[in-house]
Amino acid sequence: MKTNLLFAVVFLITNMLNATIWHVGASQTYTMPSQVSTLVNHGDTVNIDAGIYNSNVCAWNKNNLLIRCINGIAHLKSNGLSYGDKAIWVIQGNNINLIY
Repeated sequence: MKTNLLFAVVFLITNMLNATIWHVGASQTYTMPSQVSTLVNHGDTVNIDAGIYNSNVCAWNKNNLLIRCINGIAHLKSNGLSYGDKAIWVIQGNNINLIY
């Protein structure tokens, strides 16, 4: 029992140390959330600058993501588009936290 708990703790710490923080915004390398949605891994953080993101739809399919708006709210305007005929963002991963 103690061995399993120790293994679980080491696994979680290792994953946290390997997590990436992605930056999205007009002045960033990635200018649209969909560009990052295909690159993230389990446990990553996505910081999205405040602004308007037009005609940009995607799916988030990794687990334990933190997606947060920075310096205000990110406005997602679909302009009639949807991902998989469902929504602007389709959340397919588990334990995804959105902070805005």
